[in-house]
Amino acid sequence: MATQGIISNGPSKFDLMLGLFDGEFTNRREIDFTITDEGDDLAYKSRIVINGLKRENSDSESWLFEGWCTANAIRFSSKVSGHYSTKTRKGQIEYGE
Repeated sequence: MATQGIISNGPSKFDLMLGLFDGEFTNRREIDFTITDEGDDLAYKSRIVINGLKRENSDSESWLFEGWCTANAIRFSSKVSGHYSTKTRKGQIEYGE
């Protein structure tokens, strides 16, 4: 079963871009997201490797992303996907199995 969370603080547009393009196959740039689980006020950092980005709409600030969570307080090395606004630095994330 997938776990969902709320992104309460995330990377800038530039850092999101670097997360996608910077690094080699075995040495990827990880970017930090601050996540709050739904129904919980406890926030924690997640380190994410971005494998794909897609514009959610035409405003150049809303993004659909997918990748891997390499470390957080809840689980390690799980697939993630979600949507994120570089304007507000907020969004939603889903951790896969």
